[in-house]
Amino acid sequence: MCMALPAISERKYQRKAPKFEALGKSELVHGSLDNPGHVRHAVKIIKSGGIAVFEVWGVFGIWGRADRLATVERMFAVKDETGLKKTLSAMMSSQHFLPLIDKDSVHPDIKHLVKDHHSLREHSGAFFFVGANIRKEAAKKAPTPLISYDEEGNAFMYNLDPYGHDYMSNLIEQIGIPWVGVMSLNTHDKPSIHDYQVASEFCRAKGIPLILRDPSHRREKFIGSFAQVDIRKKAAVRDGKFPVSFINKTLGTELYTGQTKKAQYPQTLSENLKMLLTADMGPAEVRRICIDYVTGRLEIADIEKIILAQTVKA
Repeated sequence: MCMALPAISERKYQRKAPKFEALGKSELVHGSLDNPGHVRHAVKIIKSGGIAVFEVWGVFGIWGRADRLATVERMFAVKDETGLKKTLSAMMSSQHFLPLIDKDSVHPDIKHLVKDHHSLREHSGAFFFVGANIRKEAAKKAPTPLISYDEEGNAFMYNLDPYGHDYMSNLIEQIGIPWVGVMSLNTHDKPSIHDYQVASEFCRAKGIPLILRDPSHRREKFIGSFAQVDIRKKAAVRDGKFPVSFINKTLGTELYTGQTKKAQYPQTLSENLKMLLTADMGPAEVRRICIDYVTGRLEIADIEKIILAQTVKA
């Protein structure tokens, strides 16, 4: 059953200096996403309107309730972005995100992406942020910090389905609220933070009370943010840890890259898994193999055997 999406106040969202105590140095609790006690503590912080930092495959992000304006103000304050016209990205399952999407606005070449929530999650889950126009009725219920508007007044929103990353999925399920907002851990003019010690010092200096590490096995050089795809324009807005070339393979089409923001860190998958780009396999399998390679469940030799077996079968 889909989670009901509650309406929030239509009070205009204006970013300004937060009215909480100065973000000075404070005690920082360290933990892990595989520790039930640590997760319960994180859930309590988020649900009560606090903020916390979590690692996901080599990148740290700030999480908080997007339906609490004071929380959002604090999230932007720790990034030194007060006064800037930016929005948060959402973190929800495709089952909850799909009903918000204006399907008529999706580019014809990738309409299959929004056929149902299974298709959406199998293509994009823990793989890339999906940017989509939001139905007018849904936009009225969504927290303003998650929504941006284009020149024609259409509401737009980014979401990352955690499907494919077990610890992230569990955390979202445990939090149990629809409007979780996320943003990268960094100041607005710096790359996203991937080093644990740097992330810890950032949290301590900014008064963030909790940082949880991702215990998932991850190949050392697999770091950086997820890509962003605008499904209205069939465009890659930002390249990421899973390169656009692999996203093209899962979507079965070439995304427009004329204005794509480059990835902040080297994309090791581009060379290591290039054989996937010419392999005859379905989108869900390409995505799954990429994730399984990143997390160490598959090695290059394993992937070559899979491709060979499919070639012989064909």
